[in-house]
Amino acid sequence: MTFFVNSFFGCSLIVKEKVQCEIDGDCHARGEGFEGTHCEAGLCVGAHFDCLGGEAELTGPVLVPKNYRFVGLGRETAPEGLLVKVCAALDLACSDPLQTLEPDSGGRITITMARGFKGSFDILSDETMPTQLIFLSPVQEGSFTRGEDQLLGPVDDALLPLFTEAQANALALSLGDSVDIDIEKTQLFGDVYDCEGTRAEGIIVQLKEDQAQATTLYIEGGAPQQGLTETTEAGAFVVVNMRAGLVTIDLLHDHTQSLIAEATVPLLAGHVAFMDVSPAL
Repeated sequence: MTFFVNSFFGCSLIVKEKVQCEIDGDCHARGEGFEGTHCEAGLCVGAHFDCLGGEAELTGPVLVPKNYRFVGLGRETAPEGLLVKVCAALDLACSDPLQTLEPDSGGRITITMARGFKGSFDILSDETMPTQLIFLSPVQEGSFTRGEDQLLGPVDDALLPLFTEAQANALALSLGDSVDIDIEKTQLFGDVYDCEGTRAEGIIVQLKEDQAQATTLYIEGGAPQQGLTETTEAGAFVVVNMRAGLVTIDLLHDHTQSLIAEATVPLLAGHVAFMDVSPAL
């Protein structure tokens, strides 16, 4: 099944100005945690974040064919009643989808997307929780898979496993009494990358708006863990119990406190949401 999306909608990911230095010596003078950094666009950055402050050049074809496959978490089959709505970034309830797609029996769709598309997919079924796949980065040729361990790698289809409500409740129980997941809120999973496309370790997630009920957890060993204060080598996090709407998230380097990225994302209520973030898009 092949579908076509050719729309450009606003969804910002910008690098914020924060002056830490004028020359490399200013970084060295900051002491512990700034070893090996240098001054780039007013910020002390390491080699992995040299692109900080830059803008990615959109190259390649304007229209990009992508293959997606949606299956139940821990299963190889698609859930019953599966539908995929293509949402504009500023349609915060996806009430007027650009298209509504019905995947084949294996949960697959092929969709031709504009390279600059920055909206989301709203993925619904009779068996799984509503799921949102958010596009921040320019759409590129090729595929990736997001497995149960939150690791990415090239495959024929971009695979996204979908949670049942029971699985979400099991996740909540695994976190203990200190974290109570409200499925009416949004649960946001994020993967963070450096300039080389490698998962970024040592990144702190900060919420800008009032998110009093939200809790940030970092992923290690394929699951969210309490007690962690930054991303591990998995480069992944989840923020539970977020309010819906336009939400801005800051990503900081743990030692230098450099602002790696500021992402403003549209969150659909009651969804499990997924996104990827890099320092320069």
